[in-house]
Amino acid sequence: MVKPNLLNHEFYEILDLSVGNYKGKHSIIIKLAPVIYKTMCNLLNSIALDQNHRNDLFVAIGYFVIPKDLYSESIFGPIGYIDDILLSIYVLRKIKEKYGIEEVYEYWDGDYNVLEKLLSSDFKKLKKEYLELFNSMLKFCGL
Repeated sequence: MVKPNLLNHEFYEILDLSVGNYKGKHSIIIKLAPVIYKTMCNLLNSIALDQNHRNDLFVAIGYFVIPKDLYSESIFGPIGYIDDILLSIYVLRKIKEKYGIEEVYEYWDGDYNVLEKLLSSDFKKLKKEYLELFNSMLKFCGL
């Protein structure tokens, strides 16, 4: 069976160009935005995921794509992806908690240790720093 390609390559390329040369706050994490987006799109091919986790992925992918979100990149530049990334990591952590990190890693285009750090210490650090934004975003997205 051929897996459908659910990745919007045009948006992926725009995202990659938007963050590729970023050298500001949280630059290592911000530069992962394209990989995070691609991982979520590819995870939709997983036969293991239940409908609730698929719905969470659709919400996070949609939030990445909408131009005017709570912390807009059109206003703040690449750091404006921090809310998109936070939501995405939150959803990927939910998948990890139910199915294990291996399920996420199967669709991750990068180093295992980078993924593990992103889903653990990076997430905790970002959530603490942007707690008000994080809570507003979850409410905004109905999660």
